[in-house]
Amino acid sequence: MKRALLLLIFLSGFLIGCTPDARFPQVGSFYISPFELKSEEKKFSARLALSPNGETVAISWIGGHDLVNLRSGQRSDLDEELSLWDLNAANGDIFDGQVFWSFDRRYLGLTGRHYGNSPIATGEVFYRFDLETGAAERYEMWAATFSPFNSDQVLTEEGVYDLRDGTLLPFAPDVDFREERAFGVTSSPRNLLWSKRLGVPVGRLSTLPYWDVPANIDVRVAVESYHSPDPEKPAHSVPIGFTSRRPNQLAGMVFDPTGEYVLLAEWQCSPDAPTPCRITPYYADNVYDSALFLVRWKTGEQQELIRLSEIDHEHVVAHGYMAWSADGSTILVSRYDAPPVVLKVMYP
Repeated sequence: MKRALLLLIFLSGFLIGCTPDARFPQVGSFYISPFELKSEEKKFSARLALSPNGETVAISWIGGHDLVNLRSGQRSDLDEELSLWDLNAANGDIFDGQVFWSFDRRYLGLTGRHYGNSPIATGEVFYRFDLETGAAERYEMWAATFSPFNSDQVLTEEGVYDLRDGTLLPFAPDVDFREERAFGVTSSPRNLLWSKRLGVPVGRLSTLPYWDVPANIDVRVAVESYHSPDPEKPAHSVPIGFTSRRPNQLAGMVFDPTGEYVLLAEWQCSPDAPTPCRITPYYADNVYDSALFLVRWKTGEQQELIRLSEIDHEHVVAHGYMAWSADGSTILVSRYDAPPVVLKVMYP
């Protein structure tokens, strides 16, 4: 009996030790969404925004706006539901394609340009639509996204602006984001790491080297200070411990909504191909899989999350929009030659 008990304890410890991914979010289930962009949406580079609950995607381009259910692929016309064309006509504005959600799913933000009676844009505008009441608010300003902590605050070129009282939180480009204890994240259209203490973005993801990377050069991923005067000389630059080694290619990277992890998509490329795979200009004939990795950026710990070949053997090229929903439940991975993959995620 004593030997059996000791054996049970040993096996339990062994099994726990053999599950390194237990400290990382895991894929609980997945499905392939029937949703696909229309030809004109692809042609005009439509913008996407995954909803905070991971159930829908907002599509915005100069020709229209839709909301798509990821499971069914069914679309609803936001132009009609929010009277967008009427607002454009009444105010002399044209929406320019940027779209983003508030973290609580109450508001949808759209940006545009003001023309009035002029053939040339004379200013920038931002609309906030209340999806509960249907009310629309128009502001003569540019906004990039909502704060992940307060849906009355938006990110502007000068700082974080409060729509209620007009106050402005200035950026903190010199703050050491490694010392912050609580974070928030915005995903669309700007994936940024925010300090909960300061209420402003303090970090962004970057690659090293920065520009015009030759096909044979390995690429490191780093978290860097946000809004530095010189983007190539940020106050703080912290490699996260992930290197995309050639011939593979880094296809995407985003923070998870807690700000603890970085999700990376990497093409797995054949080393024997005469033409190396490239994101830009696009060449993926020798991509045999796409792997998703999670990295704890503060410690460098990492774990492979899943490969697209585990979901679909034929269409394995991750390409384009990738996002993690604000509630943490869903990862959306677009593919070049097929509908997107939707991963339902479980946190430890």
